[in-house]
Amino acid sequence: MPRRAQGYYNHRRTEPIYHYLLLPLSLAYLALAVYFFYQTGIVEKNWAQAGFNLMPGLILPLTVIVLRLNDLRLQDRTIRLELRQRYFTLSGQTFNGLEAKLNIKQMRALRFASDAEFLALTERAAEEKLSSRQIKKKIRQWKGDYSQV
Repeated sequence: MPRRAQGYYNHRRTEPIYHYLLLPLSLAYLALAVYFFYQTGIVEKNWAQAGFNLMPGLILPLTVIVLRLNDLRLQDRTIRLELRQRYFTLSGQTFNGLEAKLNIKQMRALRFASDAEFLALTERAAEEKLSSRQIKKKIRQWKGDYSQV
């Protein structure tokens, strides 16, 4: 099945299992755990049981969220490496000077720029301190990222 071309308005990716199943269910479990904590602890005055029942309700959503954040952190490292390689390939110079002036949000946005506009847009983003939104809106030839997390 052919991929739909990415652009500014359709480049975000949703992971259905995470966004529509794991996260909502774990948050619902937390809400139930808090409710039962209230029932068992305050109404029944059984604080040991209440605390014991609350622990999985806290651990599950935190685990789900931390796992997602670790994936995103790894993706950010990969994006940095990709930009270093692209910059060196296109310019013959290291990316170190510009990398120090750019934040990760700007780098995430720059990965969508085509090779033709990558160098100029990277330097402009660093000099003018463009936001990621501004960078994405300036991209004329969008380079899709179909493997983003």
